[in-house]
Amino acid sequence: MRYTLFVLPVLAASAWGQAEDVYKNLALGDRVQITFRSGGTLTGNLDVNPIGHKPRAKGDGLPEEAIDYTKENSLTINLSWEYPGLTGTMTILKTEIKEVKRLQILDKETMDRLRKQKAQIQKDLEKQNLQLRADSAKRDKEALAEAKKLADKTKSEMDANAKAAEEGKNAKLAEEAAKLLKKFPPEAGWGPDKLNDIQQKSTRKNALITPDETEFLQSYQMWIRARDAQAQQNVTPPGNP
Repeated sequence: MRYTLFVLPVLAASAWGQAEDVYKNLALGDRVQITFRSGGTLTGNLDVNPIGHKPRAKGDGLPEEAIDYTKENSLTINLSWEYPGLTGTMTILKTEIKEVKRLQILDKETMDRLRKQKAQIQKDLEKQNLQLRADSAKRDKEALAEAKKLADKTKSEMDANAKAAEEGKNAKLAEEAAKLLKKFPPEAGWGPDKLNDIQQKSTRKNALITPDETEFLQSYQMWIRARDAQAQQNVTPPGNP
């Protein structure tokens, strides 16, 4: 039992030392494989951690700063060369890392092949985006045409309803006008002279004005329009028998 208690701390210290040795030997740009505590792996090149480091201007000509990975609490890896179609970096906390392995740098042939793959993927993406934009523009155009069609249909229906309402109103007015002319026919003496008589009677004290005369006085404007309309309808157009 004493021997076991002695060995376990030694093994733990040894494992810690190995882990520190791995981080100590890492350098910016190294190709590494990271094994997560969950069992998954990820491969890429060590890149500058965007947290805690001043961003560099691209092509500034300055030498890359040395990074002591034993003091970093996370690793940032560039995935662009390992996974065609995926561009960018991923930052992983050391607490999530089970193991880090340094891998051999990709050879020129592999790099050239990956460049071609990335170029083809980019070309395909651009083509796909062009098609998506074209499809979107087509849908927008169709939606606009449909909206215009619906608006035109709505306007036509509204115009038809308004026309029907106007025709109904005119028909009602014509019916009322016909009733007035029937009740107060011009040939029976109803007209401007009759209106003057009624108006004069209204100025005389104790003059008797009948209900029909009162109605004629109140509806005279409609009556005269109805009379004129009837007279116009009775005019025979030139050239007709």
